[in-house]
Amino acid sequence: MGNQTSDENWAARERLSGIERWLWWRGFVGRRDLLETYGLSAAQASSDLQKYQELNPGSMNYHMSRKRYEAAEGMRCVMGEPDFGLAVRVFLGGGLVGSTGGALDSDSLVEMVGLPLVKPEVERGIVSALLNGWRVKLKYSAVGSQSEFAKVATWVHPQRLVWAGNGVTGNGVRSGKRGQSGETETGSGCKF
Repeated sequence: MGNQTSDENWAARERLSGIERWLWWRGFVGRRDLLETYGLSAAQASSDLQKYQELNPGSMNYHMSRKRYEAAEGMRCVMGEPDFGLAVRVFLGGGLVGSTGGALDSDSLVEMVGLPLVKPEVERGIVSALLNGWRVKLKYSAVGSQSEFAKVATWVHPQRLVWAGNGVTGNGVRSGKRGQSGETETGSGCKF
């Protein structure tokens, strides 16, 4: 078979890393993603997806009606550690704005976002929500009238990421409805 993917080939490893990035950050990948991004034949794209499934068994499931692979619950990365700065640059087009409202360039973004701000699962939830239009359940502590901390949870639709000088903050629209498909919970506060 001429369309076998060798994980020892640099170009093939880059494509396999790309598959993992799509699955981890966006939650799904399809053959079309590989065809458009890497200019592959349909047969080679299928071979790459099959090879990734061999390298990381149980990480993705094929959904026939959607014609794509979706990340399985509990997926782990085997091609490298998740990189929040790279995810923002690749998937959101460097879509981070400064606290003054001006857009930040990709180089500044990577330097700032490269700091270990939160758990990768939280970063993943926020990026997936931004890409897919999902709501996120934020849990945080709020000061009450008695100067006591109260645990609060609210659902929001993330709109953008903002660099606040000491961390990345998400701007979102509050949403009161529950039960929408694709919801995700962050497990930590508003600043991430």
